[in-house]
Amino acid sequence: MITSSLIVIALASLAVAQDTLTEHVAFSSYDNYLYRDNTTASQLLFTQSNATSTRPRFIAAFPAGNSGAMVYFKAASGNSSSLTISLVDGSLKSVSNPYNQTGISGQWQLSQNAELDLAVLGSVRALRDYVEGGGLLHSDMNYTVQQLDTNSVTLYREFFDDSIAMNFTMSTGSAIQHNGTHNISFPAGTYDFTVTLNETSLQGIPPQTLINQSNQTIITNSSTADSVKSVSFLSYSEKMLAGGWRFLTYFGRDTLISLRILMPILSSDAVEAALGAVIERTNATDGELCHEETIGDYASWINMQNNQSELGSQPFYDYKMIDTNFELLPALAHYFLDLPSGSGRTTSFLAKKAVLANNMTYQQLLQKNVELVMTQSAAFAHEPSAKNLIHLKDGVPVGNWRDSNQGIGYGTIPFDVNTALVPGCLRAIQRLAKAHILHPSLSNDASKYAAVWESHALPLFQVPLNSSYAQTALSEYTTYANLSSSIYSTNGSATPPTEIYALSLMDDDKPVEIMNSDLSFNLMYNDNVSTDLMEYTVNALRPFPEGLLTNVGMLIANPAYDSNRTNWEVFTRAAYHGTCVWGFQQSMVVAGLARQLDLCNNTSSLATKQAPSWCSNSTLIANLKTAQCNLWDVILGNPDVEFAETWTWTFDNSTQSFVVTSPAELTPDSTEADAIQLWSFTLLALDKPAYCT
Repeated sequence: MITSSLIVIALASLAVAQDTLTEHVAFSSYDNYLYRDNTTASQLLFTQSNATSTRPRFIAAFPAGNSGAMVYFKAASGNSSSLTISLVDGSLKSVSNPYNQTGISGQWQLSQNAELDLAVLGSVRALRDYVEGGGLLHSDMNYTVQQLDTNSVTLYREFFDDSIAMNFTMSTGSAIQHNGTHNISFPAGTYDFTVTLNETSLQGIPPQTLINQSNQTIITNSSTADSVKSVSFLSYSEKMLAGGWRFLTYFGRDTLISLRILMPILSSDAVEAALGAVIERTNATDGELCHEETIGDYASWINMQNNQSELGSQPFYDYKMIDTNFELLPALAHYFLDLPSGSGRTTSFLAKKAVLANNMTYQQLLQKNVELVMTQSAAFAHEPSAKNLIHLKDGVPVGNWRDSNQGIGYGTIPFDVNTALVPGCLRAIQRLAKAHILHPSLSNDASKYAAVWESHALPLFQVPLNSSYAQTALSEYTTYANLSSSIYSTNGSATPPTEIYALSLMDDDKPVEIMNSDLSFNLMYNDNVSTDLMEYTVNALRPFPEGLLTNVGMLIANPAYDSNRTNWEVFTRAAYHGTCVWGFQQSMVVAGLARQLDLCNNTSSLATKQAPSWCSNSTLIANLKTAQCNLWDVILGNPDVEFAETWTWTFDNSTQSFVVTSPAELTPDSTEADAIQLWSFTLLALDKPAYCT
């Protein structure tokens, strides 16, 4: 077993005393405040004063144990539409109390007399269960009122493992009213609040350590400084966090996709901390990569549900996703073989011993993942048919980034995994083997497998479109969505594509005929993208609903051409993975287009060392550059959501244009977006090309 002293040494390069990190992020209907110093890290959320459709709410979320506290208030008058809770400027500070109780304190202003409506203390996952699960409360996670008088009220929760406890105190000069522990009333005014717990804090990576020396200017640049702070808040020596407030813990997919784009601006130590977190959580038996870790109080609860209460709060690692398994090796190949920051660091990094995996070396764990990839890709390489593509796991309705059954149209064979990630991962194995980072004998098989996947997987997702059908479908969908044909047609005529690529395949191999943004994975991960797919990329970046592009962003789905019209009702602008915008997908497309265009002149990063066949097509290259520049114009034309996680739209008939809209404004049941999301900041590493005017 690795001793604690060795762990300290391994993290020493990132262990620096840091200034207090603070940031205010106004997003959707909430004000978010980030705070981190050497004592604590916390994200606070307050309902905005103009949020008439949102219940007044306060959340304090901590990366430590992925823990949090949430309280809802209701107006004493019965009308909560004008009740607000707002932070008093400059009041936030960390606190360190006896018994290792550390956390955050500050003051808030209550705009009118109110009552405590509901409180949840414990894991952020428990908070999410209530918010996203239709008001689900776990009866065995109840808090107690530890102190209650006219001056203050303290809510207390002892976690399941008995060693961790959380205290949430709200206090004022006087006038708190109560009837026992029920109907606690608060008069309008200013309150002190403190939220503490004795969970061990993570070791944050400050901005100046996170960003490499060549890119330090983005730390102070007024247009990027706040976003760098957000990435720093999500970056720790132990791992990167997916986002806040809802995902303040490790997610493999989010880490690896973010790293793939951010690596050129990150320090070597930061990159290796994140890569190490992925390798640490590899399943040492079969080589699968962890999708999500469940830690802290919720881990205890999961273990209890599995009749393994003796495990206490031992983390629970989720391996249900199929895409993450193919995302580590491309990241490693890019870092070690393409970037100066990774040069010469392979041996020392892979020789590290995993704290979470019985002292196995990173090299041994990586080999397990390589064996998994080669095994899972072999059947299709030997017999390239739909039955041998990578399917979702039996009984599991999710498996790729869309993370919902509806999001992939109820299919079981995702486009991105099979046409992009598998062949991209095989090419990464080929490159790493040639560089003797993996065993050289792997190179030949990986190359043969990749060639088959590149040639035969994509056509299985191809959906030809009859011109007459496409014109009719486009017209009917335009009417259905209450749009105007003027947003995509010229002189009354439209030019819909002659083919699209399915979002997924059903069990019977029938395509889910949704135009989608997942071509971003082909652009970002593939070496040998076909001419057809590059031409399709140009068409996909035409104006919606002919394509995916709107003036507020690139949509991730467009059901206009789907012969299954019920999908028009599934992929709506209010759906989490419907006709909405995800920031990281835009980043992947512009980064992927830049990568593909660069391959025409620079083949050093290619396993085959041969430029793609379409590079000789000057017309296609010009069209790709135009599409790339159009998307950049849209991204930079919406600075309020430039680094946002997800947003949707409302169509303004008077201006014949789209308006940025929060999903929460469309339906109270829509999934709440995060104010900060790791992969939404990938744009920090990207620049608009000089040829874009």
